Amino acid sequence: MSATTVKQAKQENGTALDVIQSHKRDLALVLPSHVKPTTWLSVAMGAVRKNEELWLACNQTPSSMMVALMEAARLGLEPGTEEYYLTPRRNKAGRWEVLGITGYVGEIELIYRAGAAASVVCEVVCHGDTFIWRPGRYDDRTPPRWHGPMTQPLHEVPDDDWFGERDGSDNVKGAYCYCIMKDGAISKVAVVGQSRIRRAMQASGTANASHSPWKSDYAAMVLKTAVHVERKFVPSSAEYRLLRARAERITAGGEASPIPLTLPAAPWIDGEVVANPPASPPAAPAPARSSQPPSEPAQSSTPDEPPAPAHPDPAANAAAQKPNRAQMTRLTKLLAEAGVTSDDGRRQLIERVMGREDLRLDQLTANDASQLITKLDALKAAGRLGPQSDDTTTEGEQA
Repeated sequence: MSATTVKQAKQENGTALDVIQSHKRDLALVLPSHVKPTTWLSVAMGAVRKNEELWLACNQTPSSMMVALMEAARLGLEPGTEEYYLTPRRNKAGRWEVLGITGYVGEIELIYRAGAAASVVCEVVCHGDTFIWRPGRYDDRTPPRWHGPMTQPLHEVPDDDWFGERDGSDNVKGAYCYCIMKDGAISKVAVVGQSRIRRAMQASGTANASHSPWKSDYAAMVLKTAVHVERKFVPSSAEYRLLRARAERITAGGEASPIPLTLPAAPWIDGEVVANPPASPPAAPAPARSSQPPSEPAQSSTPDEPPAPAHPDPAANAAAQKPNRAQMTRLTKLLAEAGVTSDDGRRQLIERVMGREDLRLDQLTANDASQLITKLDALKAAGRLGPQSDDTTTEGEQA
């Protein structure tokens, strides 16, 4: 790439930072609560300027940049670091675009953040290393190299030379990863060899590019493949930590388990069921009046029943309810894939898709958001959602 091309891209299309600024509220909305939005946005703005090719890709296709940044924000990982790579690549049309890749540091961070694992063990295995993994087997040597049934791999480096040349693709055979849980248990061990590594490289689509982390940091990407497989076997969601803490409070008696409230599917009928009244008995003679005042007021034999509570209207509540975080995250991602980068552009796209005038993103109800997501997904499946497509009408509107 010539210096003139990069200079022209900076002058003519230098809008990547403006796009991030215009979407900072959307990015802050999907960030986990423990991440400070201002710090994360500063890291993101510095990341897109890390090198000239990435800067050009961010300006040529800002929608791909926003998709990558939105994914990094949802995971709570710092873009442009070993937690989450931002890599430029050329698409089939020859235009530069941005691809986000979760690094092995980010994968490990997600496991630790869930709170179930006390330690994550992951290493690359190189030619010449001793690596033994026989799940559940006993060692037949004397003295045994491990005690009892095997629960974790045995890995030894010749002469303990951990500082030798162990990073190149010619030296790495594979990798393994397992977790030691907080209760002392050993998780399932993930072992990846050459065939699994080749599949990961083919799936990335940019493994052979000069700017790919598979070229610059091969051992780290092999480790990432092993950790990525291990994440399927252990909790890696922040919700696990919250549920576990709540379960501990319930066990300790500090919090009562709430009774789930399930609204009926049928509509409410405002009324009450009463039995048929019995036949009226003959009227009793009126009692004679007493000249003595009563010592205490007479009480009814049956206590007064409290008034029946007003029943909520589920349909009205659903219509007035605001979209939840998952809906807003999905909508923001779909709008970014559509190449819409301004509030006015989003309003126009929403009006065309929904068939309603003067409808902004912040005015949507939960039902509106659900309908809009369904229609945008249909447009995406039909290949009419991208920034190059002007046809954003749904099949119902065309009919």
